[in-house]
Amino acid sequence: MRNKLLKIIMFSVVMLQCILTVSCSFESKAALNLTAPLQTYSVTESQTVSSEPETTEPETTKSNIEKSENQIPLIGHRGYSGEYPESTLNAFSGAFENGFDGIECDVWETDSDDLLVQHDPTTTRTTGKKEYIWRLSKKTRSKFPIIKGDNVGKFRNEKLIIPTLEEVAEIVSKNKGYFYLHIKGNKKYYLTQRGQDSILKILREYGLKDRTLIFGSKDDVEPFLKKGFKTGVYIAPKSKSHFKSVAKWCVKNGVDTLVISNMRRLRLCTKPKNLKRFCKKYKMKFGLYSTKSKKQYDYLCRIGAEFSMSNYYVR
Repeated sequence: MRNKLLKIIMFSVVMLQCILTVSCSFESKAALNLTAPLQTYSVTESQTVSSEPETTEPETTKSNIEKSENQIPLIGHRGYSGEYPESTLNAFSGAFENGFDGIECDVWETDSDDLLVQHDPTTTRTTGKKEYIWRLSKKTRSKFPIIKGDNVGKFRNEKLIIPTLEEVAEIVSKNKGYFYLHIKGNKKYYLTQRGQDSILKILREYGLKDRTLIFGSKDDVEPFLKKGFKTGVYIAPKSKSHFKSVAKWCVKNGVDTLVISNMRRLRLCTKPKNLKRFCKKYKMKFGLYSTKSKKQYDYLCRIGAEFSMSNYYVR
């Protein structure tokens, strides 16, 4: 009886060991089978990521969309004169810093053969001292600091002086912008041959030949015709006949661009469709000298204008 009992106990122990061994082996294999797919997936994913080149899609922002839709250049009239003192280096640099594509400025030849940038023929309005601009020079201009006018108060701690054409050209060249150069003249002043040659020399030296539009009245722009530069005639048309006579003169003399004074004058002179047809026929371009709102800017884009000039960032 005792022997039978011992045999049963021993048999039970052996069977229990076998069951435990088989169980451990099954769990081990199961564990291997469970982890293997994860390891395979991990390796495959890693290989896929590393084998495919990373592609970065350009971020689409509102400003990008606006720039792509509005193709015509926005030109800062006397620089960014809506926010900076007009015709100062601050205004010209500020225009490019705030998104303008180019700047417009007025140039005068002085008695000392310098070329100074200012709108008025006298210094009264901006400096408080009365003097003709052509009687100043690069050396004496510091005696006529700009202390009056819009936005001057924002720069009380800076001495604002009348810029030279070279200084402005350097800013335009550095920013790879457009340069709209307004040739000034009146009854007491005229631009000499020396002054004309100096202007063209500066534009060439700063690599601005293909990015400059030299414009003014018919008389002021005539000396610059057929010199390898783009030219334009400023016009404030009083009637359709007046516009036609100026346009015919431009065609005859090889002027590239009509610089129309403002939106009211633009609509007075001719219908946009007719203006566009005229410019296409004679291979001319047109733009607006004074754009006052984004609505006007968008309108110019639609009718095929070459540029929009403004004191403000209207785009």
